[in-house]
This record gives sequence, structure tokens and C-alpha cells, in this order.
Amino acid sequence: MRFILFLAASFLTWVSGFFIFVWDAETLSQKQVYQRNATQKSDAIIVLTGARNRIKKGLELLENQTAPCLLISGVLTHISKPSLIRISGFKGSVPLKKVILDYKSTTTEENAKYSTLWVDKWIEKKPLTQIHLVTSSYHMRRSLVEFQNKLPEIKFIPQAISPLNTTEKPWDSSQKNLILYLTEYTKYLVAYIKNIVPSRV
Repeated sequence: MRFILFLAASFLTWVSGFFIFVWDAETLSQKQVYQRNATQKSDAIIVLTGARNRIKKGLELLENQTAPCLLISGVLTHISKPSLIRISGFKGSVPLKKVILDYKSTTTEENAKYSTLWVDKWIEKKPLTQIHLVTSSYHMRRSLVEFQNKLPEIKFIPQAISPLNTTEKPWDSSQKNLILYLTEYTKYLVAYIKNIVPSRV
């Protein structure tokens, strides 16, 4: 009986956490604090590829002189800087020398791992204290867990963006979005348990 109650409590906790995660992801990019983050200055910008508008937002931050350099992590090996900028939909202009492409990363964990190598190089030239981290709203929580674990001395300024088209409803209940959120929520829990829980035990 106790085991059944434990399973029921665990399931209810998981479901409650999932709904909170979805609500947070859907409203994250609209929160005033994240809108203010776009104007806050930092020492660098890191964009994680994987969904629409991420690279475009990072380039906009660079164009607005939010930070002096931009690292785009997780780029396909055959794509050049000009091609990537064109594909992103960015219409402005930025110096290509200020844009760095990471071709090695294929996962969020690798994003953090290989970004750390670039941050170490930047630190050799100039001390870094805070970095803008750009990714989709549903991906931000897990990304922060991974990056803060690799670079605990850096303050990350979350720049969460909505991956949805303007024609899509925020609370789209389609099977595609449900699978996306279930997958990301599960990955977030795994990353949290792996990176955060051990440090608190």
C-alpha cells in the first residue's frame, strides 16, 4: 500500500512539474525581466542552435552592441558564416570577425563543454563576468543547468525567445508540441539530477 501511495505521489509530482514547466516555457520570453535582458550589457553572447529565431536574436544583440563577440554553438559543418547569417533571417549588419562558429557541439551538454573552451580563450584576453545565453524558452532551463555547472563563476543572462510563429497559438495542444515539451521536460530533469543534486548532497 505504501508503495502504491509512493508511486501515486511521484506521478502527481511529475505531472504538476510538467504543467509548471510548460507554463513557464510558454510565458518565459514575455516576462519583463527577459525583455530587459536584451538591453543589458555583457561580455559575450552564446547562441545555441536548434530552433528558429535563436541565431537571429543573437545577431541582433551583437548588432546592438550588447556584447563585443558572439559564439554560435552547434553549427552544421558545411555552413559558413555568411550562409548562416543569411539563413537566420537577420537583416542587419555585423562584423564577421566578431562571430565565432562552434562546429563540434551536437547536444546541450556539448554546447556547454565546447563553449567553455572558447570562454577560457576569451578570459585570457579579457576577464568575463557575465554572458548572454540565447535559446528557445522551452530549452532555457536545461541550458542554464548545463552552463552553470561548467562555468559556475560566470553570470548567465538568459535571453529566452519564443520558437513559435506569430500565427501559432501559444497553447498549441498539437501532438508535435506535446512530444517536444515531454521530451524537454524529461531531459531537464535528467540534467538537474546529474548536475545539481550531487552538489547539494
